[in-house]
Amino acid sequence: MKIFRPYPYFFIAFLSLLFIGCENEPLEGEFITDDPLDNTAEEGEFVATVGGETFVAESTQVIYFSQSNILSITGLKSSTGESITLAIENPSVGEFDLSQGTGSQNGAAYIDGAGTLPNPYVSTVALGGTGTLNLSEYNTDEQTITGTFAFSAGRIQLDDAGNPVIGSDGSPVIETININAGAFNTIPYTIDDTMGGGSGGGTDPDELFAQVDGTPFEPVSVTVSQYMVGMQPMIQIIAKDTVGASIRLDVPETLQTGTFDLFNGISDGAQLIGYYNANNGGENLSSNPGSITITEFSSQTGKLVANFSFTANDPLNEDPTVVEITEGTLDVTFVPTPGNISFFFQAEVDGNLFDPEIAMATQDTFEGVSIVRISANIGNRVMEIVFPASIGAGTYGMSPMLVTGSEVVGSYNPDVVNVSAFTSDPGTLEIISFDVATGVIEGTFSFSAKDPTNEDPTVYEVTNGEFLVELQ
Repeated sequence: MKIFRPYPYFFIAFLSLLFIGCENEPLEGEFITDDPLDNTAEEGEFVATVGGETFVAESTQVIYFSQSNILSITGLKSSTGESITLAIENPSVGEFDLSQGTGSQNGAAYIDGAGTLPNPYVSTVALGGTGTLNLSEYNTDEQTITGTFAFSAGRIQLDDAGNPVIGSDGSPVIETININAGAFNTIPYTIDDTMGGGSGGGTDPDELFAQVDGTPFEPVSVTVSQYMVGMQPMIQIIAKDTVGASIRLDVPETLQTGTFDLFNGISDGAQLIGYYNANNGGENLSSNPGSITITEFSSQTGKLVANFSFTANDPLNEDPTVVEITEGTLDVTFVPTPGNISFFFQAEVDGNLFDPEIAMATQDTFEGVSIVRISANIGNRVMEIVFPASIGAGTYGMSPMLVTGSEVVGSYNPDVVNVSAFTSDPGTLEIISFDVATGVIEGTFSFSAKDPTNEDPTVYEVTNGEFLVELQ
């Protein structure tokens, strides 16, 4: 079972232009609007009309992220998997433009609950999105909000395999939906002071280091932003030192781990490319040649770790300057996509699906070593994965038992009441991403589960294991 958790910036990362905050300004242009006084919601309700059908939320989650000054409002229908999420920056009583890609972090999204992966409709301008939210009450004493909203949203149509459907003109087919008569009345909100802004926040600061012609480049700032070029989501990392010299990397968010050549021409903004600017009046020097090795990259956890190097020169050949960027490393966080992170844990045991309702990831100590324990159960059947909390992205062999706390161990117990656990012998764990700041861990695993005492000859084959969990 996949468990959806609203994430505050999902639509911003999914389809937007740039992460540039701004103050609320008077709205211009024509937007979908409802009478701000026509709040049809009863106290405690969140309602709307979605494509002409009534939407009444079965639960709500409203969070004010104090460090980034963003209010996230979600109405969820667990019975259908549908959800509506709204987000506004600098919340106060007033009207907010929900059109994404207009320079603010405001936005809206609707998930219809169909399919195994969420494909949200988002209010990005590039997909014809627009909308408004009118916050009529923002009670900071009682921590409640009241308001109305309406928006239009679009998404790329996907086939059963999750691939974009291409129209007769060669472009992806865009599906649209209208959400009208939206209202919420005296909904309580909570305050989260642990999340940061566009660079991922938390206690895991963004880092970039390199040698510039053999001299250490030591940045005083590292900025991570996300934007769209056509239908290509991009991540841009810019590091600046004390004199304003900068190293910049543009990375398509659709890449995976591996080694890739950097683009060596004039980029349209959607290329994997590196830049250097000495801040001495010259132009940006771009990579030609260059390469990047991505060791950790997950759009679910919002983590990018890589090594890079490139020769920076003028792509127009007007400036003869050549700069060697070597020994480059980066470790940054960004806003995950798509909208609702779908936490899950599942595997197959002897070919039969093991798909628990809940998987818990907790941190403990063993022999003085901090460890992570992921535990999932279906009735009396229990499966666990244990590994050191210091683990990074990579592939690890499994051991039958913990000895020092540095081992990786998988176990399966077919009946926790009557028998002991069968442990991994052998097995493999792949950590795709482990974001220390958010505690989100993504990985895959497989192992042969055997009786560590060798008394029971039964062997359980655990295959196709995968998980996306959050440390509690």
